[in-house]
Amino acid sequence: MIKITLGDEEKGYSHNQAELNGDGVRLAFPLLTVNDRETRRLDQLRLMQESFLLQMVREEWLSPEKVKQRLRQLQLHPLADEGVKLQCAAVELQIPAGEIGEPRKRRNQLYKDFQQICRRTAAGSKGVYSFCDTGSISPVMYFLIVMKDNASHKADRAEHFARELEQNVEHGLRLGIAAGIGAEIKGLKRLKNGYASCLLALSGSRSAIPGSGTGLVLQSRAADRLTAFSQATEQRLTLSLEQPASAAFRLELDSLFTLEDDAASQLEVCRFLAQRTLLILGGAAGKFEYGGTTLQKYLWNSQMTLAACTSSEHAKELLQELGQLVMAEVRRTQASGGRELAEAIRKYVKEHFACDLKAPSLAALFHVSEAELSRLFKMHVGIPLNDYVTKLRMAQAEQQLRENALKCSEIAMLAGYSVADEFISAFKKYSGRNPKDYREWYLKRQMKV
Repeated sequence: MIKITLGDEEKGYSHNQAELNGDGVRLAFPLLTVNDRETRRLDQLRLMQESFLLQMVREEWLSPEKVKQRLRQLQLHPLADEGVKLQCAAVELQIPAGEIGEPRKRRNQLYKDFQQICRRTAAGSKGVYSFCDTGSISPVMYFLIVMKDNASHKADRAEHFARELEQNVEHGLRLGIAAGIGAEIKGLKRLKNGYASCLLALSGSRSAIPGSGTGLVLQSRAADRLTAFSQATEQRLTLSLEQPASAAFRLELDSLFTLEDDAASQLEVCRFLAQRTLLILGGAAGKFEYGGTTLQKYLWNSQMTLAACTSSEHAKELLQELGQLVMAEVRRTQASGGRELAEAIRKYVKEHFACDLKAPSLAALFHVSEAELSRLFKMHVGIPLNDYVTKLRMAQAEQQLRENALKCSEIAMLAGYSVADEFISAFKKYSGRNPKDYREWYLKRQMKV
């Protein structure tokens, strides 16, 4: 793992190919030549793709089958393939200490330019998918890189992509990057393991000495232990947090951190397990935290502390403290008389309405009976769960029809309907017009204004 830096050498781009952004910073990419409608279409699709990819790596899944269904709806078919082989990568823009204090507007523009370069570099590599956390001020982009079957190209594909991105960022922004590439995983069920390993690799890349080596990939001794963090392990840890049981959580940590490797391997594996557990803590906090995201941000910012842990006992102690914070939040929400729990469920539905949400799966996710979930939702939200999901889907569909960038079939898929006829029927029942007629009616009305 290294911290990537570059000198002043030009990396294969000529200045007559470059464009300037709003602040006069030269970018190494020409402006898109597609028309405005196509640009809006691609932007809308990209935003929804990125949002779902972030949910995939950080949140508890309803089921692998529903995740794959949503990937196909979002035109991310390669990620839904059975036995897909992936590597996750995390890349952070390195800003010189003297420039960190620049005005926020300038920094935000710099981050946007960095994201644009990352997205365009990913778009130029088949099977590479970029996403970011729009709620974070950290200039970090993430990538899912599908491994090719050709063995001669497979081994170094992720590192080759990181080097290409390094060159593009240096040429466009005159800045370096820190990059971490996670261990290769097989199958979506291990995706969060791969994501945790790339976060750990990024932590090492940040602290490495420039020029000290070329290894960006998490070492194999830790990669071999990825299988130790199974779906069953995740489910047990999640249950101990969301049906708060401090003793059960501690026992799960003791079992998880039973390491028999040599000292060097033990520390690396320990840090991976800590990072992976932190994702579970963040997922539980995201479901149950009421009235803000303070706890979620605190957990996320604990990454560096966990990456610096010196022993399994140290890691367990830190995780136990964080776990107590999460369990306290869960208890508070569950003891609210139903109001805060109903709000937590409503918030989850609002963020995931395009997935195949059903009362039984939601009830299991929030550890209540189906009857209790339906009662709480109707009492505190005001309408039945199914009606609320339909309302959210139709509101999104109406907005996209008005913007006139997406095809009706695409709008149906993005709203969570795999069968177009189901979408048309639901939309007509909701608005009184079929989607095509609604779009024509709206556009004609706008022409009269």
